[in-house]
Amino acid sequence: MYDYAVNSMAPHYRGNHILIPMGCDFSYANAKLNFMSMDRLIAHFNANIKDATVLYSTPSEYYDALMS
Repeated sequence: MYDYAVNSMAPHYRGNHILIPMGCDFSYANAKLNFMSMDRLIAHFNANIKDATVLYSTPSEYYDALMS
């Protein structure tokens, strides 16, 4: 399921770094619950998908990765 979403996004990016935005303004009122859920999702993805790694990033870290 997750690999399908990433693989469907990959052709729209030139490099091997894909930005996957999560949520939108004011959609997550409970930050603790949101990050706990996101941590679980990231851990599950990284444990089950061998050819990709999901991680938290800032826009500047993402940009730096694109430029390297």
